[in-house]
Amino acid sequence: MWTEDEGGPFKTMPLAGNRWEEEGKPRKQPHEYRREGTAKMVTLFHPQSGELRARGVKSCTNVVLHGWMKEELAKIIATLPATPEMSMEQNRQLWQSWQG
Repeated sequence: MWTEDEGGPFKTMPLAGNRWEEEGKPRKQPHEYRREGTAKMVTLFHPQSGELRARGVKSCTNVVLHGWMKEELAKIIATLPATPEMSMEQNRQLWQSWQG
């Protein structure tokens, strides 16, 4: 079982923490910093194994979310072991035994 979640929006700016400027000097943004609005994170989590698949995105529309999920789930399915083929009658008997 995999679970999906979305986090955000998060501001795309440096977070508070250790500072590098000298004491008494004004705080400066790093030269790589570009203000680009907000971002979100989409995740797939497998509780049993603890595996996490994540991607940062600027928007989380259905097109973005479903496209990413289809891609990730295809990778997950490709790693699963092959299941033995069974006839429709065997499948029906198996379902009936679970129904009690």
